[in-house]
Amino acid sequence: MFQELTDYQTTGLIIMLIISPLLINTLYIWYLANQSKRWPKVEGTIQTVNIHGSEIQMDLEYSYQVQGETHKNKRIFFTNSKYYKKNRAIEFEKKYREGQQVNVFYNPNKHRMAVLEPGRKDGVISAIILLTLFFTLGYVAFFNPALITAFIN
Repeated sequence: MFQELTDYQTTGLIIMLIISPLLINTLYIWYLANQSKRWPKVEGTIQTVNIHGSEIQMDLEYSYQVQGETHKNKRIFFTNSKYYKKNRAIEFEKKYREGQQVNVFYNPNKHRMAVLEPGRKDGVISAIILLTLFFTLGYVAFFNPALITAFIN
């Protein structure tokens, strides 16, 4: 079956197979970011705030209690990356300090899933658009390789 595919179809299939899980995961992140606006909140405490590395990795950890059980989390908001641009990391370093009391919004179904900034989803929409474009390109290459050939020529 695969031997009958053109190079464009094979490339399109590979693109769709690679992009599909990334797109599904990014859509799930978008969904969780939207859901987090409705999550209950509790008071929590910032445990650590550290910025390091050339990619600006930020270690921020907070703790909170739900139904008498203590949880720890590092997620500030839902995003596709664990790294922040320098200006974003500096923003968070100024906003959050060790020992600071903060509102923690937790998932009522999974108490260990929480955010400090519900609804925020920096970069997620642009990632969905970009991944959708790549998936569409793969789809067209797989199901209509003549269109790709005509476009290239």
